Amino acid sequence: MKKVFMGLCLLFAVLTAWGQKNFQPGWIVNNNGDTIKGVISYSQWVVNPSTIRFESSGKTVTYSVSDLRAFGVNSTDFYRRFSLTRHSLPMNDIDNLPDDEQSITTSTEWARILVPGKYGLAEFRTEERPYFFIVEDDKATELVYYKGMKSYTADIYKGTANYGKSGFREVSTYQDQLKQLTIRSNAQTPSADYTRYNSFELTKYFYKLNGSTAAAQHNSRSSFEVHGGATVYSMSFVGDKSVSSFPGNVSASTSPFIGIRYELFPARALARGGIFFGLDVSSISATGNSVPYATQTMSSV
Repeated sequence: MKKVFMGLCLLFAVLTAWGQKNFQPGWIVNNNGDTIKGVISYSQWVVNPSTIRFESSGKTVTYSVSDLRAFGVNSTDFYRRFSLTRHSLPMNDIDNLPDDEQSITTSTEWARILVPGKYGLAEFRTEERPYFFIVEDDKATELVYYKGMKSYTADIYKGTANYGKSGFREVSTYQDQLKQLTIRSNAQTPSADYTRYNSFELTKYFYKLNGSTAAAQHNSRSSFEVHGGATVYSMSFVGDKSVSSFPGNVSASTSPFIGIRYELFPARALARGGIFFGLDVSSISATGNSVPYATQTMSSV
């Protein structure tokens, strides 16, 4: 019993020490414009926080978005309050896009400043996806990007070439927005057409936009994905051999597969790119002998 009790005490001490380390040096700016230094409970948020715990002069207070204009942690994470208007649309290959593609959300949030300057870059992450914003004159404008499955069966599409069809749709308006910023700034930037919608590449672009060569800074980011689909297997014969001479079963088959993917972006000071690990597993069964006059094709969806 004593051993169990001592073990529980040790575990409690470890958890307490870990919890204390979670408070990091930081500062806040309240609605009066006053800057107060202290420590902030910090977890390298993947989703933007809606509240923070701040401690100063021995007093701990929980603040919400309406309480603070801005706050910073560790001289690396800087959040500012904005009114953010954005397209609440998916950014994946599975979810369906609405017919009008005008699902707009406006809310007051803390957005993380990735790049300060005349042409600032801010990031707002939800459980579903990241959003990026151009910051100019204290105003945040969405860099528009979304993708998903689209069905053109509604009456509004009658008379169009796509009516009755469905398929994948990707909208990359942000690339045109980047091009306009480049024209206005007269800066040497990477190609907007090849700049992907993620914090690493957009941060590099905006540093160039502001005439800086500073390295991009990032939180550690990771994601885990499970996906699946089907593998279609078929044979086609070429040459002068007939199918009837093949001593086996010739037929197309469809086999399901499941895969996993893990992506990791290293901590800010080390961030120069990302790595991912992936594994797909599928099973195909076939009968018959070898076929010297056949070609085999296989595709996954």
